[in-house]
Amino acid sequence: MAIRHEISSGGIVYKVTKRGVHVAFVRDSVGKMTFPKGHVEHGESIEKTARREILEETGLRGLRLVRKLGKIKIEFEDRYVKKGDTIKKDIHYFLFEAPEHARFKRMKKPKGGGEMIRGLKWVSLTDTGQWSEYQDMEIIVEKAVALIAKQVRRRNKRNPYATKDR
Repeated sequence: MAIRHEISSGGIVYKVTKRGVHVAFVRDSVGKMTFPKGHVEHGESIEKTARREILEETGLRGLRLVRKLGKIKIEFEDRYVKKGDTIKKDIHYFLFEAPEHARFKRMKKPKGGGEMIRGLKWVSLTDTGQWSEYQDMEIIVEKAVALIAKQVRRRNKRNPYATKDR
């Protein structure tokens, strides 16, 4: 079996509403809660890839780039393209803010038997760390939560962790 190197990019998206601050999650093809991401296409920047993947996986538009969060490195066995190959992947993450009334849109099944998103969910900022199911994402998630809290405090002068019940 071969070793392949890949580059992906994705984003952590949040929105500030009257009910609090919420972060967008996707349930990936193996059933874990995580964030939208995907392969960088030829000639595409990592930021453009992050925006495209967020749109393809969640339908979210009108995103404002807050900043780059960093990169993680993972290694795993390919289950889709060349089964059994080892993939060494660099994944770049960005932080985006969605408009207050942003809503998920149902997305079509990927062509060519690619990975399928199984679900979408807005999670309160307070619960974000608990919902993220990949341990290698901890540093990126912690950084994102801290940046979101700082942004909300500075702009709205309110507690970003407060939520209002319906």
